[in-house]
Amino acid sequence: MELKYYYIDKAENISPKIYEQTGITDEYIFVNKGDNWGLFSEEELDVIVHKLKFNGKAKITEAIYADYRIYVNERIRNILEEYNIVMHQYVKATFKTMTSELLPYYYMHIPLPGVTDYVDYKNSTFNGVTLFKTLEDIKVNSKKEFEIAEKEGRKKDILYLIQIRDIAFTKEFNPETDILTLLYLPSKYQYLVSERLKNRLEEENITGIIFKEYPYKISISE
Repeated sequence: MELKYYYIDKAENISPKIYEQTGITDEYIFVNKGDNWGLFSEEELDVIVHKLKFNGKAKITEAIYADYRIYVNERIRNILEEYNIVMHQYVKATFKTMTSELLPYYYMHIPLPGVTDYVDYKNSTFNGVTLFKTLEDIKVNSKKEFEIAEKEGRKKDILYLIQIRDIAFTKEFNPETDILTLLYLPSKYQYLVSERLKNRLEEENITGIIFKEYPYKISISE
């Protein structure tokens, strides 16, 4: 059973080419335990606020894709909650405008390792990567083989990683999942969005992001 998913990218013409749409403020403190692993406690969610800003003449948009993170306003958050999203949380954020107005947003935090428990390793395809270089294809048949192969690669290069291309899920994966992430995906594909959610967001004319089809095969093994 083949599935169609899309990854998120920045919309065009949201800022002059000489600078990004957004940046951090002097008050910004990066708070995210365990390098994106795990959920925040209720106490942490009460106090954590990502404080960012719109740069120069950049457009103020409903969704913001910055440093492989997605921030959304209240309207988009309400739409998303109608759909089937893997385990996630919303972390409060503010974006300061050029007039010092603070606009409320939410960072969608989807903890790693995402849906890796549903990966069918034998029918997925993988390749090795190092900094700025794609290496050979890797054949693994299980999570254990994956971990061994990655460990061996890091003996030669500490930055060595194995990434997934064609994704095969086991039969236990829910094909109605509308947003997912997966530890083995390259950063640009961190958020994968179903076609039905993509269509809804486009119908709602949300601003700030666009959707591009994931360039490799995604399927559920028979």
